[in-house]
Amino acid sequence: MKKRRFLLLLMVLTALLACSCGKKKDDATEAAEEKNSAVKEECIDFVGTKLPAIAQERNEAIALYNKDFAGGSVDTDQLLTDLKNTAIPKMESYINKLSAIETTSKEVTDLKVCYMQSAQKQYDAMKMVVSAVEGENPDYLMQADNLINEADTLLAQFDQMLSETASANGFTVKKASATDAN
Repeated sequence: MKKRRFLLLLMVLTALLACSCGKKKDDATEAAEEKNSAVKEECIDFVGTKLPAIAQERNEAIALYNKDFAGGSVDTDQLLTDLKNTAIPKMESYINKLSAIETTSKEVTDLKVCYMQSAQKQYDAMKMVVSAVEGENPDYLMQADNLINEADTLLAQFDQMLSETASANGFTVKKASATDAN
């Protein structure tokens, strides 16, 4: 009789242990799903809502910068006026607004940092063009061109990071709207 009670008690304890192990696994899975959901929501908010809400200044600054270099010849007086009075102040305002966006997850913070670095390089390129024209230094134009290329590389890196974040957190990105202004 004692053996039966002991075996019964042993079976109950084994069943309880098995249930509790499964519960821990479920808790870990649930925590991972909650984290993925939080990252997904923050990422969608950042890329789908917050960046587009402030994008107009950046888009206008980049369009103005590109317009001045679109033709074969450049009106340097108009270029300086456009850059100093419009494009550079708009980019500076955009960078300040971008900087003010708060992020909580590491994934979205990394996306923001990459995107900010790209915007900063675009801004620096615009200032470098002003320095080149005012100082009549063609080397500065080459440096500005290098900054634009670095900004483009960072935007491509941003797109890649966004795709990887989406994949890792269970959502897809239809269009990287944050980089449309290039």
